[in-house]
Amino acid sequence: AALVLFGFVPFTNAQVVVQQAATASQQNNLAGILTDVDGYTRLQPGSYYVKGTIRLEEGDTLVGAGPGLTKLFKRGNDPMFELSGDGVTLRGFSAKNLGSVVEGTGNDLYIRDVEFHGQASPSIWLRRGDRLTVAQSRFHDMTSDAVSLDPSSSSPIIDASIYDNQFDVINASAISLNGGTGPAIKISNVVVRGNRFSGVQRAIHGRFVERGSFTENTIRNASDAGIGLIGSREIILGNNVIDGAANAGIYAENNSRNVQVVGNVVTISSGQSTVDSSAIVLDVQSKTEDVIVTGNSIKVEGDYPAILMMEVRRASITSNRIVQGDRRNGAVVGGSSTGLFLAGIEQSVVANNFISTLRDPAADEAAVL
Repeated sequence: AALVLFGFVPFTNAQVVVQQAATASQQNNLAGILTDVDGYTRLQPGSYYVKGTIRLEEGDTLVGAGPGLTKLFKRGNDPMFELSGDGVTLRGFSAKNLGSVVEGTGNDLYIRDVEFHGQASPSIWLRRGDRLTVAQSRFHDMTSDAVSLDPSSSSPIIDASIYDNQFDVINASAISLNGGTGPAIKISNVVVRGNRFSGVQRAIHGRFVERGSFTENTIRNASDAGIGLIGSREIILGNNVIDGAANAGIYAENNSRNVQVVGNVVTISSGQSTVDSSAIVLDVQSKTEDVIVTGNSIKVEGDYPAILMMEVRRASITSNRIVQGDRRNGAVVGGSSTGLFLAGIEQSVVANNFISTLRDPAADEAAVL
């Protein structure tokens, strides 16, 4: 009788051998399980069950036939792959596991064209390593962070590029950059570009990140926040499109420094946000310094500020366009009386911001501040 795993594609005889090898003494030797072709470890189309954790050592390369064609499954909470060497490449397969798919430490990790789904632990969980690349992959239906950079106190993570990926239905942070509790910076030189997020709790959440560029991302319907940074410095948040976030479109707080929020389009509709939310938030308790907010287009329907700043030093808020309220079927929906809410602002410039508040056809208001 054909062997069927969880109702998916039956294993071929060759694939059963892979399954059996993975349960034996060879399970920690990737080259011993799979066929080495032209310097690459290749998996043909089909469904493969991985029992145990496969160790990825220096230079290991695993290439499948493509997501949905080559499928790897694992049961249990242990990682599917343990990263324990540099120069590892993973490409062209789907992976489903309750635990993480790739976990460990190593430099020059390259992941491309991989589908991750169903994880209750971070799909990619890197604790130490430089020069990480995650590109053109899809993450979906998870209860944990999708990509987690979580360095130890003694081993920072430097140079990470996460671009052109799709994140759908993530009940946590799609991308978590956890530099710890500060004040030491443990994650630096990060580029997050061109990713698409839908139905996530938080698209990007960073703590104590230095030299980060977050650009050209599209975020829709975040149940908490679009992009949030704490204690970070030398940050560019540019040309992102955020359509719907329950608590904030963009925020930077708690001793963040040198933050540029430029050219973003943020829309928050009625019912998407709490009363204390705002489309762009640079706020609070500890000092945030040297902030530029310019050229953003903000549309807010609720009764809360579009831009909220508290306890900020040296801020420049210029040339932003803010529309409050919307017309639907001839009626005005929402419309706050406060486009900018500023408190405890020192040594700052506010100029050339266009603020339009929709009331009704006879009483629209506009101002330039």
